[in-house]
Amino acid sequence: MARTAAVLTLLGFLCLTPACEVRAAQDMDRVRAAMIFTLTKFVRWPDTDASATFRLCIVGKDSVVRHLTAIEGKSVKGRKIVVERHGNAQPGCHVQVIAASRKTVETFPGTLTIGSHPEFLDVGGMIAIVEDQNKLVFDVNLEAAQAQNLDISSEALGLARHVR
Repeated sequence: MARTAAVLTLLGFLCLTPACEVRAAQDMDRVRAAMIFTLTKFVRWPDTDASATFRLCIVGKDSVVRHLTAIEGKSVKGRKIVVERHGNAQPGCHVQVIAASRKTVETFPGTLTIGSHPEFLDVGGMIAIVEDQNKLVFDVNLEAAQAQNLDISSEALGLARHVR
């Protein structure tokens, strides 16, 4: 019993190292990617979109890229996900994941914007996935989504921390 306590204490001290912080950041990125994928299932895009693929575009450099590319080929709304990387916002994407380093958002009709910095909704973003007390939560700018003809389900809105 004393040996187990000593091992657990040692592991606790090891998690004060930069390697543990990196792992925690990677875990957060994995959860953020899963949240992005799940949230897409609760959004209705305009009926005018008849494309065979679901374009998930990453704008700028973001650490979540590795985890989002892992969902490439899965389906959303009966369409295969194609993950694309771009330096700037692109029309025709179903979702644009905007890097945290970007402080502006360019929107297009029928494109859901998702970001990870706390001011994301203030600059016109639609969904902000942010850390709050060591867990990830999301906020929704419903007005911005509706302005681009997107319908976010009441189930997703009910799980959001804040909806405006």
